[in-house]
Amino acid sequence: MLGGAIGDGAMLHMPDGTSEKVQGVFDLRGREGQKRDTARAGDTVGLGRLEAARTGDTLAAAGSPLQLAGVVAPQPVFWRTVMAGDRKDEVKLTAALQKIIDEDPSLVLEHDPVSGVPWLGGQGEIHLAVALERLARRYGVSVTTGTPSTGYRETIRKAVRQRARHKKQSGGHGQFADVAIEVAPLPRGAGFVFQQRITGGAVPKQYIPSVETGI
Repeated sequence: MLGGAIGDGAMLHMPDGTSEKVQGVFDLRGREGQKRDTARAGDTVGLGRLEAARTGDTLAAAGSPLQLAGVVAPQPVFWRTVMAGDRKDEVKLTAALQKIIDEDPSLVLEHDPVSGVPWLGGQGEIHLAVALERLARRYGVSVTTGTPSTGYRETIRKAVRQRARHKKQSGGHGQFADVAIEVAPLPRGAGFVFQQRITGGAVPKQYIPSVETGI
């Protein structure tokens, strides 16, 4: 606390304008909290049931102009993949990870754009181990971890054209097609473009999507 006094039932105001009532003031003894009457300037205490408060918020009494600068979290330097030990816990894991990250903004959750596997980043192996232990103990979610891998990708270096003919005669009208496929690179980041052109014949339109899927 930087100033004033806070007791059980005091109203505190958040930076976004919301207000909440303190439900208990506690001295912290490791994992245990010992309830006390009032906290004053210089005390380090825990406040009960402040659901809207987030790490880095400055909580103030009504009319107080004090607002401290927010906490700037360091960028992660160590990453591990995290997957739910049981598939039915995947939704529960996502919600639990978000709560852990709300408490510790130096943790970062990202998804690999190729594989979709979630990566958890932090300040080191011990940092992540403590976070995952808290995840299991508090939310009952067990996870399997691994070393992130870089997805292998291929791309097209130059334009290529291939031609083939299809002939089939089994009575009645025969089948004939002269097919040319051209594959060429686009500018980096341009994605995939499919174009088709039919010359001198008729091909049912419902065939075209299957051709694009094959390409």
